[in-house]
Order: sequence, then structure tokens, then C-alpha cells
Amino acid sequence: MYDTFLFDMDGTLIRMKLNFRKIREDLEKMIGKMGTSILETVDKIKDETLRKKAMEYIEKEEEKAAERSELIEGTSECLRYLKKKNVKIGIITRNNRKSSIMSAEN
Repeated sequence: MYDTFLFDMDGTLIRMKLNFRKIREDLEKMIGKMGTSILETVDKIKDETLRKKAMEYIEKEEEKAAERSELIEGTSECLRYLKKKNVKIGIITRNNRKSSIMSAEN
């Protein structure tokens, strides 16, 4: 048995209903042409005020999705089992901290 497990939060433990198409379209109106990755594109914005505005928009959309998130079937049982076996658990996500906590609490 392994002593540590790392899980990706979105789509593995929690079903987040982010509307990536809407996010991409709204950001294109705000900043222009988008690259392949939303976060990488926003990170490359040179204008700090615009970059901050774009990140605030993304965070707001993540928080809206977190309010509607739901645990994927079997998640609770799996995590309880691993905890009972004293296995260390890590959760990885690119979402902001607030929306991640909100999703976990739903």
C-alpha cells in the first residue's frame, strides 16, 4: 500500500460546473485573443490592472461554480478508507483557494 495519494480536485473528487466557453468568450472581450490555456494567457498580460481584472473575473466564475459543485460518487468513502489506513492525502487544483474550500464544503 502506498503511504501518500495525490488527487486532482476537479473531475476526480468534485464535479465543478465551470462554463469554460463563457469564461473564454468573456475574457476575449476583455483582453483580446486567447491562447490555448486561459490561466497562462491571463498570466502573460503585461498590463497589471487588466491582468488583475481578468483574474478577479476567473475567481468569481470559479466561486459561482463552487456553489453548484458536488462530490463525485465514492469520494467520501475513498477518502475515509485512506484516512483509516493512515495514508497521507493531497489535493491539487488550479482553482483559487476560496472556491476550492467552497467546493469541498458543499
